[in-house]
Amino acid sequence: MIFVTVGTFYFDPLIKALDALVAKGVIKEKVICQIGKGRYEPSHCEYFRYTQEIEPYIAQADLVICHGGTGSVLNLLLEEKKFLAVANTELADDHQTEFLSALAKDVPISWIRDLNKLEQVLVGGNIQPLPLSEYDFFNYNLCSDLVDFIKA
Repeated sequence: MIFVTVGTFYFDPLIKALDALVAKGVIKEKVICQIGKGRYEPSHCEYFRYTQEIEPYIAQADLVICHGGTGSVLNLLLEEKKFLAVANTELADDHQTEFLSALAKDVPISWIRDLNKLEQVLVGGNIQPLPLSEYDFFNYNLCSDLVDFIKA
């Protein structure tokens, strides 16, 4: 199962792109989308707006596709979950691109900015979970504290 989360805002272009890939048969797995405040409601994926219990969806997913928000990305890294982050370029000065680009200099995360590359990345199958124990510089406690702070 693929789980998609856009956080508390919206990311209609990502949801539309994934819905189209399911419709075309590019994605054959079940896709569940958390669409937040989005206006687009997918017709080829299951979806909901919000939940207090997002962890079970993440735990069950073979792949998580998320917006490039700090909380989502750091949480998935801490859980060593296989994920693809997609920068939502429509938000606040494109800060998600800045965050993902800076993080990717030290941690080999899978991320994209251009939704036209989504199909290529998903079909390529090169997305792997990251064992954080291999990265001595990665401050697990700091990231955990940041995630807890963001969730509060």
